[in-house]
Amino acid sequence: MGKKQDISLAEAHPLFQTLPEEARHRLAACAERITLTPGEMLIREDEFNHHLYLLLSGTAKVVMNGTEVTKIGAGDIAGEISASGLSTPIASVIADTALTALAFPIEAVNDAALAHPEFADKLREIGMGRVSG
Repeated sequence: MGKKQDISLAEAHPLFQTLPEEARHRLAACAERITLTPGEMLIREDEFNHHLYLLLSGTAKVVMNGTEVTKIGAGDIAGEISASGLSTPIASVIADTALTALAFPIEAVNDAALAHPEFADKLREIGMGRVSG
């Protein structure tokens, strides 16, 4: 999958659909594709997180206080709690299989959220859904 396909996947995600087309393009263009091997940490509990992630392939386990609480996979967002300003990450996200994700810089996500309240609302909604289980 190339950069153009990555951008298309990101722009099609319901979270990013809340942004006007130009803002979607701008945010997607600053995303970086990352690849993790099983056991690698995407997000570390209680440590500042620098990105919002869109998982493209593979699975990850979400671990809170040493206990696995769920698994996430392709199409899922990770880092939404810290990206939405709710708190530092409340759980670690660890690659369970080989994992590929798009990493959106937190500054770009925050800029989009400030400029587009619908995007900010959807980001908080995703985060609150995770917090409340």
